[in-house]
Amino acid sequence: MMTDHGIAKASRWLANELGLGTMKSVGKDVYIIILARYLRLFAYGAIALILALYFEELGFSDAQIGLFMTLTLLGDVVVSLLLTLLADSLGRRRTLFLGAASMALSGAVFALTSNYVLLLMAAIIGVISPTGNEIGPFRAIEESTLAHLVPEAQRSDVFTWYVVLAVLGTSSGLVAGGQIIDGLQALEGWTELDAYRAIFWTYTGVGGLKALMTLFLSRECEHSQKEELQEEEREDNENEPLLGGYDGQDACGEAHSESKKSAKRWNPISRISKPTRWILLKLCGLFFLDSLGSGMVPFSLINFYLERKFHLEKGKLGGIMSATWFISTIGNVFAASLAKRIGLIQAMVATHLPSSVFLALLPAPPGLPITICLLIARATLNSMDQAPRSAFLSIVVLPEERTAVMGVVNILKTLSQSGGPWVTGLLAGHSHFWVAFVTAGSLKGTYDLLLLVFFAGRVVPREAAILPGQDDGNHHVEDERPDAETHRNIEEGESEVEGPKIPSQSLGQRGHTGVAKPLSASSTLRPRILYLDAYDSFSNNIIAQVEHCVDADVVKCVIDCDSISSFSDYLKGFDAVIAGPGPGWAACDKDVGLMKALWDLSDEDLLPILGICLGFQSMCLAFGADIERLGEPRHGLVSEILHNGQSIFSGVEKLEATQYHSLQVMVRHRIQVTKAVRYPAELWEPTETCPDLEPLAWDFDSKRNGAVLMAAKHVKKPLWGVQFHPESICTNHEGTRIIRNWWDAARSWRQEREMATSEDSTQPETVANPIPNLSTSFAICTPEDVATFVGHDDEESHPNLPSTSVHCATTGSGRLTVSDIVELFNVPHGEAIVLESGLQPDLLPIATGTGRHSIIGLIIPGETPRIHYYAGTQLMQLRDGKDKITREWRCPEPWQWIRSFMGHLRQMIRHPPTTPTWAPFWGGLMGFASYEAGLETIQVLPGENGTYPDLCFAYITRSVVMDHQLKKIYIQSIRGAEDGLWVRDAWEKLYEAVGRKSAESTPNRTPMPRSNPFEQDSTLNTYLSSCTEIFAEREEYCAAVSSCKSQIADGQSYELCLTTTNQIQNNELSWKLYKRLTSQNPAPFSAYMRIHNVHILSSSPERYISWDRTQTAQCRPIKGTVAKQNGVTAADAHTILSSPKERAENLMIVDLVRHQLHGVYGSGNVHVRKLMEIEEYKTLWQLVSVVEGAPRSVKKAETPGEWEDPTDFMSVPESVSKDEGGYFGYDAFVQSLPPGSMTGAPKKRSCEILQHEEGRQRRGIYSGVLGYLDVGGGGDFSVVIRTAIKTDDAATSTTEDVWTIGAGGAITAQSSPQSEYEEMLAKFQSTARAFKPQVSTSRLSDEEQRKLGELAAVSAAMHDGVDVDVGEGAAEMARTLLGTLENFRAQLEMLEREAVVLNRGPG
Repeated sequence: MMTDHGIAKASRWLANELGLGTMKSVGKDVYIIILARYLRLFAYGAIALILALYFEELGFSDAQIGLFMTLTLLGDVVVSLLLTLLADSLGRRRTLFLGAASMALSGAVFALTSNYVLLLMAAIIGVISPTGNEIGPFRAIEESTLAHLVPEAQRSDVFTWYVVLAVLGTSSGLVAGGQIIDGLQALEGWTELDAYRAIFWTYTGVGGLKALMTLFLSRECEHSQKEELQEEEREDNENEPLLGGYDGQDACGEAHSESKKSAKRWNPISRISKPTRWILLKLCGLFFLDSLGSGMVPFSLINFYLERKFHLEKGKLGGIMSATWFISTIGNVFAASLAKRIGLIQAMVATHLPSSVFLALLPAPPGLPITICLLIARATLNSMDQAPRSAFLSIVVLPEERTAVMGVVNILKTLSQSGGPWVTGLLAGHSHFWVAFVTAGSLKGTYDLLLLVFFAGRVVPREAAILPGQDDGNHHVEDERPDAETHRNIEEGESEVEGPKIPSQSLGQRGHTGVAKPLSASSTLRPRILYLDAYDSFSNNIIAQVEHCVDADVVKCVIDCDSISSFSDYLKGFDAVIAGPGPGWAACDKDVGLMKALWDLSDEDLLPILGICLGFQSMCLAFGADIERLGEPRHGLVSEILHNGQSIFSGVEKLEATQYHSLQVMVRHRIQVTKAVRYPAELWEPTETCPDLEPLAWDFDSKRNGAVLMAAKHVKKPLWGVQFHPESICTNHEGTRIIRNWWDAARSWRQEREMATSEDSTQPETVANPIPNLSTSFAICTPEDVATFVGHDDEESHPNLPSTSVHCATTGSGRLTVSDIVELFNVPHGEAIVLESGLQPDLLPIATGTGRHSIIGLIIPGETPRIHYYAGTQLMQLRDGKDKITREWRCPEPWQWIRSFMGHLRQMIRHPPTTPTWAPFWGGLMGFASYEAGLETIQVLPGENGTYPDLCFAYITRSVVMDHQLKKIYIQSIRGAEDGLWVRDAWEKLYEAVGRKSAESTPNRTPMPRSNPFEQDSTLNTYLSSCTEIFAEREEYCAAVSSCKSQIADGQSYELCLTTTNQIQNNELSWKLYKRLTSQNPAPFSAYMRIHNVHILSSSPERYISWDRTQTAQCRPIKGTVAKQNGVTAADAHTILSSPKERAENLMIVDLVRHQLHGVYGSGNVHVRKLMEIEEYKTLWQLVSVVEGAPRSVKKAETPGEWEDPTDFMSVPESVSKDEGGYFGYDAFVQSLPPGSMTGAPKKRSCEILQHEEGRQRRGIYSGVLGYLDVGGGGDFSVVIRTAIKTDDAATSTTEDVWTIGAGGAITAQSSPQSEYEEMLAKFQSTARAFKPQVSTSRLSDEEQRKLGELAAVSAAMHDGVDVDVGEGAAEMARTLLGTLENFRAQLEMLEREAVVLNRGPG
């Protein structure tokens, strides 16, 4: 296991060093660019091998060959200059296409003619590489594009692979070229010249393929308009007119602007800022030396030199040169890693300088082997500087300067190279070929030394933070750019967006990943556990087990150590103690030694202690127990231990433990004395003899021994003990779980004591609105602590089941509905969280993008922990599965706390689903956030606490997800590594249910037969009949609307989303009410929650925000509503919703949402996919927009449903989800609170006004959000509207339940108070109709309604078995109905038919 972990860790390290993780996420465009360069260099390598030889075969002299290559390089300067000037204005993709086309044309000319002039023209105008290295406009444009596409932190990795693939391309071309030539020459009728020309046809084909590939590049590759505007604004900001009105100078200004643009377009220097030009001048001087040296010994001339000196065959020569290129790839792969460690400039010099020395020495060896060694050494290091150099150039210039700067640099390099071959040709013609190598090496070495002098130590990280979405690096050249700071300020100051404001990491620094710091004297060190060794033969096994399963150091001390002067002082250096097993009696002081002192420690010195075997007996003896001999000693025997699943046994299942003892603890329990208990729970109760010891486990394996106490805990102190040996090889894995549970319980006790100590020692100040005197330090309850806690046992709240694996099984859903699954798992009988997507009669989603999944979060009774937060007092609580508070602290930044908490949960997931799953939720937090919790994010005081928390999230470890589009059900668990059994059992249960339901009928759009006027559940019918509606007063609401309009007219707001609370009074039947609500008003984002003291029945049509595991987010703001009433047609609804008032409401919220998403995702990464389109629901029409945001590295959705079907929901992208800095979706979620569709704009001021207009009444859950945060990094929340909410308030004794249904509307300057009131009522009724009896009796007479009411009362009384005093006729009817069930149903059906006839009326 450790070996596998080490290999995995080493693999991750190597992948990170090689940049493979970066390359996995860079996107299609980067892959195309790198592949195109590989193909291009493949072609360059193939012709570089034969170019000089081809000319020699044509009969050209050495001087002609050198002149040809020089003129070719000069021609490349002209072409590159032209295309570089046009690249950003013409378009980078078009420019690359033209370059590829000219490359193909040149190859065709070389293959078809032998005319020197035509060949020279083709080489000058087209693209032919005489050096085997890069030529043409490609590299400058590609490097600029890569810098544009890739964040600065990842550029060195990308440029490394850009260089590596180029080297591989050249070496592949060399091999292929040499082998092809030899192969073709071996064919009958093929001459050497024919073989060379075949290579040029291959070159033509590669050019054509490259041209085709450029067509697949996206618009993301182009120079952004934002960069151009920034450049113009920097130069023209003082020339802009102060007023935007026409003053007769617009035309001149336009012409001036156009002339400047034209000048810049044709003058590359004008595109470069003045501070950069000084750096560019130095770089050009240095690159001149380097390129002149490279030009003197291009690859083709090196081949020519070797062939002439050693008379090599073409295949052998190609093999040698190819091998050197392949070997050089090894060095290139590690270029980025080297640059990260020693710096860009240092990496460039450290690799390039030795290669220059090897180049100068290349002519010296007389034999081929040493020459090859020098070639390999030189090639290995020569190109390692390319990736750091490209990254360096992308850093020292502004984004809009890159193409121009790189174009100028490449032009200069080409010019420098152009004279080299001619000089070398002259030297070779005079038999001084070797001088060219010495001179070239010297020039390149001089370049390296001057580069070190000018730039070493001057590339440093920028101090200013770079905002997401900005295409700028985080380095600059210190001292070399006087205006660098000005550049930085301009760029950041003029940015169109602001980056996310992530609070500083003040949550406390963790000492060790995954484990909380001990709150002790050693709080800054690794936790320490003292092990008291009673000279037992198993002590080292226990120590090894503890060190393996908990992150702590164990210090062993023998029980009779005489060097300890004060044992209590000695214990202050430890966080916990283990009293181990050993021989002897616990009653013998010599046998237990220092153990005895543990049980007498004062409260101040007390530590968590675990006693094992002898240690357990010593603990029990100290608190009243006796030690007796067993009738049958238990040494080396394994038995199944009965435990109560509490405390250190929490989450422990079948425990098979090894025992090594001949003595037992006698606490005088009835099960020990009389062999029986009066009731099962008595087994776990303390005895009169030992009232401080609570039994935790028993062994009944031996009839002779009877009941043997196997474990106990002190009822008040942090003392635990077990009789068996958890470390034994024959003790099953539950033994390790017990150790972990003990350690977690020990840490929890220390944290609680630290909190109590802090409270006792701190005197609270008297304030007007007192806040509980809780520690404000996250060291008490850090997100990491709680994340660890929810996966382990705290003491007795939930099992030790870390969420490291995602278990998943899937089956078809058939005709099974969400309600069927909820009832199949008995969810309505307890707390529940159900997020349901409304469906059409054929069980498909209502519309594309309006809710595809339904999620049932299974709250495990007594186990599922929860997080509560109260905004009024900033009080955060951690509650156990019984809803009891286990932690409580003040938390001024709850959303940041939850962000960090989810980050730790994501890091726990080491094993994503092993089977394909499109489920957006694996497990995590499910719950709600109130409107007041959102107010805190915009610095609006939320007021006093309500009757329920403002944040309430349950940690869901088991869930069922329905994919209504694919007709799939996913059964999932993150409840520990062993919960696959539950998944399989649940799968079988669902599979059988699907079969039963599918056998009943086939879905169709034909309405089902009308139900009885009195439902089968007569209790529900009576319940509905008792409902009383309490509306907001028309006059009061209209007055508030008028007041809001006055505020808008006063310029205080653009739009105010005024709401009010309506009530329905009755008794509780939550789940049945929810089913009625969703059947009568199906909505895309319905929800049923019963958690803590809150009941939520929601049929919301509005998605607040959702984001997947790639951090692509979607918001669906809704504004504009028309109720379906008699006489209102779809055409009428479209007319109303197309009015300026309705569209204005929606547009303002859309712009608000765009603003919020831009603040996180940056400019260019937010898109409106649907703008003010009308969606139809069962009870109303609404105006809906869809706004999406996506990180730059993620492919944008191109169709409405594409965001619903991400390409990979199986894994968590390393570059986005695991990195907290890339948790964009959550940041957008928090920064958009409260929902803009419930506030108006501008948000902060609107919320302050609304507080006044609504009488500072809490909105609570209404206007808040509910949904989930997935451990994989995703999330989905709906806006809490069309929702009924009930609170179980223990403070009131009334039996009458009050359901509140909030409703309201957006108030604009065009709003009519009366119309707004009617809209509010329509929204209220869409939810309230679930509380009304289903049968309509509006057309019955008073007498008929009275009779139906009496019959309903009789039906309810019969159902409940209660006698009821009714009229004579009703009693007679009751006696008739009691005859048989068939007669009863017949009477009901008859009455229903009569009611239908009466409803129709005459005619």
